[in-house]
Amino acid sequence: MRKFDKPDFDVKEIVLTCASSISDSEKKERIENVSEYIDQKSREYNSLAESHLLFQIDIHNMVDGLVSAEEMKQLYEDKFVKHKYVRPKYYDKIMILTNGICPVCELGQVGNLDHYLPKSLYPTYTLTPYNLIPICRDCNFKKKTETFSSYEKAPIHPYYDETDDEIWLKAELNIVENGLVAVYFVNSDIVNDVFVKKCISHMIIFDLYKKYATEAAREISENILMWKKGINKWGEDGFRDYINDIIKSLECIHNNSWKVALYRALLENVNVLYDV
Repeated sequence: MRKFDKPDFDVKEIVLTCASSISDSEKKERIENVSEYIDQKSREYNSLAESHLLFQIDIHNMVDGLVSAEEMKQLYEDKFVKHKYVRPKYYDKIMILTNGICPVCELGQVGNLDHYLPKSLYPTYTLTPYNLIPICRDCNFKKKTETFSSYEKAPIHPYYDETDDEIWLKAELNIVENGLVAVYFVNSDIVNDVFVKKCISHMIIFDLYKKYATEAAREISENILMWKKGINKWGEDGFRDYINDIIKSLECIHNNSWKVALYRALLENVNVLYDV
């Protein structure tokens, strides 16, 4: 859940490029005729997204009364995704923006592009590059075609939401019968209450509380013997220095990853290692 630079492509050029190989002349002309409209609406999308007002865009099933949602979907799939000359020019370049890691969960590998505003409900933005998010298949399935009535109910937008200004993802360590477990939560102490609610929505939509706890369980099981040896060898202060170095290294990449939250929790409660 980090912010990435949005893809910088000319929207009108994308539409015209995709339309250029359509054999049906009437359909091709209609799509070409809406290219200016799509470009204008995409600029409005960008402005609304920067102001966190994307939820104000109305659901619709036609692009400027000329092209249907189904036709835009076909244009996207047949030309943008599959055409041997168009795909490498746009689709493939957007796919690598996050270096192959899903920006939504930061666990899965990118499998396809997701329409932040679903193309079936917002066909005007089917080819808008900053509406296209590289995503793993699991997150894409969980999001489906939901719509959201407010900024805080929508998932984090990787191109527009600043996610590293605050430490909002936290964990706590609990001792259970089988050992040590991490429980994740959103830090409610953040001043920006709207952003807190948005982070909670994001975690729920993509089932990340459970996913992160599972990853943490693996990290704990692989390292707990080394941690226990470390605290016995170096003492609590020395062990805290060691964990703090790990945290600083992780923070160079991201302030709110599941792993940095886990190690912050361990730093805050190293004494838990004496009881497991």
